[in-house]
Amino acid sequence: MAHSIHVGIDFDNTIVGYDHVFLQSAKENELIPENFSGGKKDVRDHIHARENGFEEWMRLQGQVYGRQISKATMIDGVAGFMWECREREIPMSVISHKTEHPHFDPETNLQKVAFDWMVERGFFENDGFALKPGNVHFEVTRTLKVERIASERCSHFVDDLVEIFEHPSFPEGVQSYLLSAECERSCSETVTVCGSWREIEGAIFG
Repeated sequence: MAHSIHVGIDFDNTIVGYDHVFLQSAKENELIPENFSGGKKDVRDHIHARENGFEEWMRLQGQVYGRQISKATMIDGVAGFMWECREREIPMSVISHKTEHPHFDPETNLQKVAFDWMVERGFFENDGFALKPGNVHFEVTRTLKVERIASERCSHFVDDLVEIFEHPSFPEGVQSYLLSAECERSCSETVTVCGSWREIEGAIFG
């Protein structure tokens, strides 16, 4: 069945959620107090305020997105959305900005462990989401990610970072959905801000 819709989806913090992993790992590394609570952004802001906080945060990110990704979980509602795309025979692409290696762990391949995370959860199985492996693209720069969105001819794109939609090369005409409890900055009128995947599903499919 031919469709004019081709949905593109970011990976980190859009498909996969790391809040609990960042919280646990930051405590294990003694970067936050044991009684600290909050999500990824709260952990980041606390660590950034420390001496050498930027470097400590980069090191923690490498651990969480790399060796600890197996602890990460699918964000609530994304499975239902991808099932809906599968049932409607709507093609999907996963397009993410992801370097090959963390700054402080050259032995870990971030792209491979992310792909393996999807394999282990049945993303490519016919009785899973039936995502085509060739439709998964990890790009080493944000610009290349935006160019991939254009070359894949996505009609819709979902991301947790408004900066992607504000990139000067972001293709015109792509319907943009920001997965965010609230937009931290003034969003363009072309960006639909959704607080959950269920809102995104409703906005796209009605």
